[in-house]
Amino acid sequence: MSNAATNVIRKCGGPQAVSAMVGVNVSNVHRWTYPKEKGGTGGLVPARHQQRLLEKAREAGISLSPADFFPTPPHEGEMA
Repeated sequence: MSNAATNVIRKCGGPQAVSAMVGVNVSNVHRWTYPKEKGGTGGLVPARHQQRLLEKAREAGISLSPADFFPTPPHEGEMA
């Protein structure tokens, strides 16, 4: 299952890269992709890390925008 956090992590070069960018343990980054029922953030990057990720991505020439931090709505005809 793809979610906003998975997409951001992929764009930024993977969990280790994101971990270094925001200064948290890589296991915390992985947890962003887990459902809330399993101790995760439900597929969202915590707000406290979003600005830092945007800044670091810009410095690294990575195309990341604020819209990347939000889930995309299902396309017409797809089930939610």
